Amino acid sequence: MLKARRIPTTLWYTHRATSRQLRAAVRVVDTVVTASPESYPLLPPARAIGHGIDTRMFVPSAAHGEGPFRVLTVGRVALVKRLEVVIDAAARLAGGLGPSGLEMRIVGPTDSWHEAYADGLRRQADAAGIGEVVVFAGPRSASEVVAEYQAADAVVSLQSESFDKAPLEAMSCGVPLVTSNPAYAELLRAAGGPPPVPDGDAAAAAETLHRLAVMPMADRSQLGAALRQQIVDHHSLDRLADLLVNDVLPRKPSTSSG
Repeated sequence: MLKARRIPTTLWYTHRATSRQLRAAVRVVDTVVTASPESYPLLPPARAIGHGIDTRMFVPSAAHGEGPFRVLTVGRVALVKRLEVVIDAAARLAGGLGPSGLEMRIVGPTDSWHEAYADGLRRQADAAGIGEVVVFAGPRSASEVVAEYQAADAVVSLQSESFDKAPLEAMSCGVPLVTSNPAYAELLRAAGGPPPVPDGDAAAAAETLHRLAVMPMADRSQLGAALRQQIVDHHSLDRLADLLVNDVLPRKPSTSSG
């Protein structure tokens, strides 16, 4: 219908998987955009224009509470998220900080396909002696997720194949990121943050988390501010909207007779 009316179309696609529907869509749209080069599986590559993070909603907390070093992961509880590596890293970190010096929060839903995986994660935490340290908080509303970020000292994302929004939301809240995904490497480098750890390396993740845990609060706050600025500059909702309207979206051909 849009083609018949000569209305140009733009496809937004951000996923590591491909499908016949995607291949069919690419043939009929005028422009394809994605969040990052790693977020689009076909050739020729789509134009990467970043994510659109609401930096007015995802903001740092005015005050940070006292208590144990709080590590957060946000997203559905699923095998692709590599949460078994996260729990392994938390167990290693607890060995350095002590169980009372650490809280690990896993925020996100568990669908029926992954209930056995979630049960295995709980058994893993218990076996490692951190069953009381690891909290499966379940799904949260958008405002509750903001509060989770604001209360966190570090966010961990060890999924290496997808450019998720959750780490960007965390950085927008001024929270340092520990990741194994090279898609975040340039943002972290520009802000002076820790580089991505090797994929599946729980020891390296724990070591990076420990460096953040013992970092002076003023230095960690300065790092958080630099990370937030990277999101404002490169992944804000305002920037994405401006790009789409003024630079990306194809224009409908003029029907004037000149």
